Amino acid sequence: MIRETVDALLACVVTFVLCALAYPAAVWAVGQATFPKEAEGSLIYNSEGKVIGSELIAQPFASDTYFFPRPSAVDYKADATGGSNLGTKNPDLHKKVAERAEALKATAENPVPVDLVTASGAGMDPHISPEGAYYQAARVATARKMPVTQVRRLIDSHVERSGAIIGAPPRVNVLRLNLDLDATKPEPLPPPVAAAPNLSEDFAAMRAQLRELSGQVERLGSQAGKQAELLEQDKGAQEKSQAGFQQVQTMLKGLSERLAGVGETSKLIARIDERVGAIEERVKGEADNLDALRTELDETRKALKATAAPLDLSAGIAALKEGRFAEASNAFLSLTKSHPEDARSWYLAAVARGLATKQWNGETITLVEKGVAREKAGTPRSDAIDSALSDLTPATGKDWLSHYRGLKITP
Repeated sequence: MIRETVDALLACVVTFVLCALAYPAAVWAVGQATFPKEAEGSLIYNSEGKVIGSELIAQPFASDTYFFPRPSAVDYKADATGGSNLGTKNPDLHKKVAERAEALKATAENPVPVDLVTASGAGMDPHISPEGAYYQAARVATARKMPVTQVRRLIDSHVERSGAIIGAPPRVNVLRLNLDLDATKPEPLPPPVAAAPNLSEDFAAMRAQLRELSGQVERLGSQAGKQAELLEQDKGAQEKSQAGFQQVQTMLKGLSERLAGVGETSKLIARIDERVGAIEERVKGEADNLDALRTELDETRKALKATAAPLDLSAGIAALKEGRFAEASNAFLSLTKSHPEDARSWYLAAVARGLATKQWNGETITLVEKGVAREKAGTPRSDAIDSALSDLTPATGKDWLSHYRGLKITP
């Protein structure tokens, strides 16, 4: 009996040591040795070494100088995580979404991304979508007096794409983005472009005078022709013709007096020259933009001149299936030039470029947005687009493209 009791006590002691001491200590040691940052909660420290937050927990930001995280049904309280538990048909949910969209100044032309007006399940999601960050870029840039292009580049550098192979969407950590924003020195703002002078009144006055003078010349020419015909038909009518020519001379004299008024027109032209000179100076400062517009115009003209052949996606899709992503990217980009109004070529060009370069932001997102614009315009219909994209798989960007189409197309 005593021996059995001792054995039982020893078993309890050994179990306690193994489960309550040895195992937790071993797990802690492995975590500290291999993933020390994650083992401590992915904490973020400031320059003084103080903890200011965690990469895994959202924080509220109310100032316009910062990017906002997703809404939280629990006011970002980490000790009371949870959702609103409101169904999709609940009027309270619809009211909250409408209020959030209004606060973010959403419009029909510029709809707010869905993650900025809906809370996550736990209310502590530290990430927002890249679209959610880009939507706020103008507001943050204005508040900080920074160029919007600088803010967008900062967003691009914080886009995380881990898990894309299993369909995880790209995301941006709001806390880290805001910290980097504080550490970034604003670039000089571009000089404001002065409004072009209104020359419409000057040109209208010139046109009126020129039309009147032109009418006078036409009438004089007509009368001179009639007088010449009279001379040929009847030499005895010379006196009558002479009187007619005298009348013409009188009108010519009046015309010369009217032409003296052209001096006023020359003054108008001088003022216009001065204004045009000022415009030319401003245009020189926008030379790069004009060159880009000319290039785009040339490409558009080439596309319009191209033969309107049916869109053939087979070569690019075949290359995509066989893993020849660079070749597929070139094929689809060529189709965007020959068929610039077809959304399918833009969507597939985006997927192929992302797979070829491993870069899913910047130009890749631009290609998707061009496809979305054409799909909204109905070129072609969505069912035709779905059919063209049916050969895509999760490994070739199907889920990624579906995610972005859903964000952009859904109002």
